[in-house]
Amino acid sequence: MIFYKMHGTGNDFVLIENLKGEDLNYSAFSKVFCSRHFGVGADGLIVLLPSKEADFRMRIFNSDGSEAEMCGNGIRCLARHIYEKGYASNKKFKIETRAGLIAPECFAVNGKVEKVRVDMGKPRFGDLHPKAGEFLTIEAQNLGVKLKLDGNTKMVEGGTISMGNPHFVVFKGKGDPWNLEEHGKQLSIHPEHPHQSNVEFVEILGPSQLRVKVWERGVGPTMACGTGACASAAAARILKGLPEKIEVEMPGGVIEVEWDGSGVIYMSGPARYVFEGKVSPELLPDSLKLPLDKVPC
Repeated sequence: MIFYKMHGTGNDFVLIENLKGEDLNYSAFSKVFCSRHFGVGADGLIVLLPSKEADFRMRIFNSDGSEAEMCGNGIRCLARHIYEKGYASNKKFKIETRAGLIAPECFAVNGKVEKVRVDMGKPRFGDLHPKAGEFLTIEAQNLGVKLKLDGNTKMVEGGTISMGNPHFVVFKGKGDPWNLEEHGKQLSIHPEHPHQSNVEFVEILGPSQLRVKVWERGVGPTMACGTGACASAAAARILKGLPEKIEVEMPGGVIEVEWDGSGVIYMSGPARYVFEGKVSPELLPDSLKLPLDKVPC
């Protein structure tokens, strides 16, 4: 099985192709491939599949084997792979995801993709809001929701936003005790979240700059999160009055986010190849070993 190791601002993935659409146990594959010590090592597994609704289909699995609805950094990586491998003749195409149809656009120089800009769709109220699923606008009211953590008397307030997947955006003020390592997981698996949640801790650096750290559902702390950058920027526009174009600094680099306050959110950033290789049969347990005619390559 041929695989490609890629990353988007440090959020790293193992990418495999299955353009024949074989029915494989991707959850089990993800646990094996993503292991930092016993596998290739990654935050998640990306699978390129055929689609009946769009040009291509993406499935994304976290390192714990759970399937995510979408991944902003992941879809940039997949878009570059699709374009540079010659699967798409146009620089803009549509990819089917569990969060709906997503439209990335590749910006290439001499056939090499330098940046990918993605139409991420419209942000929505998150699962914890009475208007869950409705589209957000800059005039949104009562976006903040308070949650209580075990052992803390102070409530954590965060913006509940969906980018096709759930986010809980916490703005850190001076003196706030909240931090990613201690409280990120607690908020992510908080019993009030019906599907668990990605959690963003946000600092405002300037008039159009944010610093964001992310606890990804099913993964833990990651170097970056594309949908998290979008959710953080939308929350910053609504709750903090930031402008249409925002630079989101994450541990792995900077993601650019644009939102006019009513339409779709655009996210731009890099996607990088690290290496490609062939999985050794020894890596896969017997339950995952496939006949040669079933192995995607």
